[in-house]
Amino acid sequence: MKRKPQHVSAILPAGSWKGKRVFIIGGGPSLREMSPEDRKALVNEKVIGTNKAFRDFPCDVNVVLDRGLYQKLYFPKKERQKELCKILLDRITRSVEKLKEFEASLLSSDDGLLSILDKESELEELLRGISSV
Repeated sequence: MKRKPQHVSAILPAGSWKGKRVFIIGGGPSLREMSPEDRKALVNEKVIGTNKAFRDFPCDVNVVLDRGLYQKLYFPKKERQKELCKILLDRITRSVEKLKEFEASLLSSDDGLLSILDKESELEELLRGISSV
């Protein structure tokens, strides 16, 4: 059953586990290797799982810290694609703005070619930023 994501304070109000032992378990591959004895020892304890822990162990609260995993769990593919497009367009827009600023600084310089050579490392950094988009 897929639950609607909620802030941890909505699920676990302040002080609700006061004085109780709480265990935090990760959601990585080592969780699957947890011994039956260790699993049994946590049955009546308060357990907070991280990321995919809820798939392999019943957690009282599960906190998703990985943004990509959060989006996969709680947002349909089309919404994720829209979000990624927005991020990509924002990065491209910022890169174009930086290139325009760079061009303007070159055009306003009286040194011409010398100015370009002085700013070669700055231009290379801008181009690396664009290619990483």
